[in-house]
Amino acid sequence: PGDGHSSPVIWNDRVFLNVAEGPNVSLWSVNRATGTVGWKRVVSGGNKQVRKQNMSTPSPVTDGTAVWVMTGTGALKSFSFDGKERWARDIQKDYGQFGLNWGYASSPLLLGDALYVQVLHGMKTDDPSYVLKIDKMTGKTLWKVERPTIAQNESPDAYTTPLWVPVGSGAELVITGGDAVTGHDPATGKELWRANV
Repeated sequence: PGDGHSSPVIWNDRVFLNVAEGPNVSLWSVNRATGTVGWKRVVSGGNKQVRKQNMSTPSPVTDGTAVWVMTGTGALKSFSFDGKERWARDIQKDYGQFGLNWGYASSPLLLGDALYVQVLHGMKTDDPSYVLKIDKMTGKTLWKVERPTIAQNESPDAYTTPLWVPVGSGAELVITGGDAVTGHDPATGKELWRANV
């Protein structure tokens, strides 16, 4: 019904969409074969236009049994495949207002038993940027680490999504933005390396 900048997420016969609907942001479950909407759930109010984007920009993620969605307002929710809400969080309420010039747009990364969420901001706040690891079943924060930057003016803001990079027999969480690329220990969030770019 309106502009959207998230990506559709497909699992077998389901397509999940993060949709701006007037003042609300909703999660839709659409039948892949027929295009019919199976269910819609309001994720948050507070939808607004920030230049070319709105609060439906982050893409949902799924593991085939549940789906998780975040909005530009900071609402983060988990739903079952039949549309039942499992848990809900308000990231801005928990950790402070987002301070990005063009609105929050990063998608969560789902891997194993956790969601990884980054908030890289600074144009409109003095609060530090940070990365979260959240238990996908309960919504509980498992760790939160600050991610400092030497970037100035608009450059601390980033709209990227965390990456999972295999390294040897393990893996690293890689965060890009704020004039830096950093590698983090997925178990603790500890910064392992940094490239200022």
